[in-house]
Amino acid sequence: MEHRHLSPEALVGLVDDGAP
Repeated sequence: MEHRHLSPEALVGLVDDGAP
């Protein structure tokens, strides 16, 4: 499993989860 090709939505989800 390689999570190097993440889609913009995936990145946004991670950022949103860590955002206040």
